[in-house]
Amino acid sequence: MKNGSKALKSGVWYTIGTFVVKASSFITTPIFTRLLSVQDVGKFANYSSWLSILMIITTLDLYSALNVARFDFKDDLDSFIASNLLQGSFITVVFFGLIYLGKSTFLRVSSLTDFELLLMFLYCLFCPSLQMYQMKCRIEYKYKISVFLSVLSVLSSTFLSLVLVIILKNRYFGRYVGYMIPYIILNFGIYIFLLKKANSISIKKYWKYAFVIAFPMMWHTLAGNVLTTSDRVMIKSYCGSDAVGLYSIPYSYASMVQILWISMNSAWTPWALERIDEGDYKSVKSATILYTLFFGVIIFVFLLVSPEVLYIMGGKTYISAIGVIPPIMVSYVFNFAYAFYANVEVYYKKQNYIAICTGIAAVVNILLNALLIPRYGYTVAAYTTLVGYIVLLLMHFLCCYFLKKIHLVNNKFIFSFLIAYLGIMLLVQFLYKHVIARYFLIAIILVGSLMGIYIFRREIKQAIKTRSIVPITNRKRGII
Repeated sequence: MKNGSKALKSGVWYTIGTFVVKASSFITTPIFTRLLSVQDVGKFANYSSWLSILMIITTLDLYSALNVARFDFKDDLDSFIASNLLQGSFITVVFFGLIYLGKSTFLRVSSLTDFELLLMFLYCLFCPSLQMYQMKCRIEYKYKISVFLSVLSVLSSTFLSLVLVIILKNRYFGRYVGYMIPYIILNFGIYIFLLKKANSISIKKYWKYAFVIAFPMMWHTLAGNVLTTSDRVMIKSYCGSDAVGLYSIPYSYASMVQILWISMNSAWTPWALERIDEGDYKSVKSATILYTLFFGVIIFVFLLVSPEVLYIMGGKTYISAIGVIPPIMVSYVFNFAYAFYANVEVYYKKQNYIAICTGIAAVVNILLNALLIPRYGYTVAAYTTLVGYIVLLLMHFLCCYFLKKIHLVNNKFIFSFLIAYLGIMLLVQFLYKHVIARYFLIAIILVGSLMGIYIFRREIKQAIKTRSIVPITNRKRGII
């Protein structure tokens, strides 16, 4: 019971820390968009996209092996972490060594400078130390340290970026240098700390173990990252930094939906998998309807208030890119839906299917970007992203079908909901031109939501108390 309480408290604080980190980027966006030119915003978006891709490739996401190693090496986890850090450093040096051999070609393709590449190398070299240490803190329920490090890193990075952008003539230089330096310094300190804590370093024992676990899942992580970042990289290549800047700000707002989904899914997945394990498929299908409609209503409100939020984030300059938001947000609705099928694959230990599906969707997205961006401009990248997520959903549907587990998912409702949302995507773009009608619809949704909360107030209170959706679904079945 004591460990359960610690786990709950740790989970709550970890969620808060993650939200603070993610939200800080969203909150400071209006400041940076008014200090930086559209071109500088685009250049930083391009820089961030390449950093996220290289971070996965040059480290192989070895820190993910800690989730399993915590059981197999629980008596000497510090030595595993230190050995894993050195392995990651070795791989990073090798990869960046290869990049530097073809540096001129890479810099031309990525539109980066020598100094930008150097900072990326230092970041990738030391950043896994923070990831591993925070994971170790979560394993030991030391949530205060984990949250403190998350908040410290993002606040120091944001503060230094703001100071340098204000005082330096080259504001883009101040933006990326201010972002990178605090992370590099903090991660370097943790890197040395973790090496000193190790009792021993074992290359043979730990390196192969970590590589075998992390390498397959790295491809899933990489493909997922490519699916979400390739559009900005390719817009930079075909249309220039200004176009990336115009695209990245509405994309940043739309991606807030992903943060919401991650938070909701962390609560949904354990409950759904428990029901599947018990053979209670009926409860999962019934709850899927309520869960999906709840998510759908929230996204609809996000879509309706997009013009006002985009104006706050970027001012009049970025209003012309409002058309990017609906297809990107609807992409995340399809991402939400694919998780119902992915959870079934995880339960039946078919994680390799997830990597394959994500990889295929990423390839489709890249090919469409290469074909359509030069012809139609940066806005079409939002629609190619949507197509990529539609492909991802269909691939997972087919996987469950061939696994003969398709009956575990409420397919008829999910696909009806998604088709309706494609219609909503077109509707909101029409409503952006009719402010009064849009505000009237927002008011109706808010009043309806408040009435729903009032009607289900006892069930909602019981669901929060028991951390289960059952009380709400039971009431739902009773009123139909």
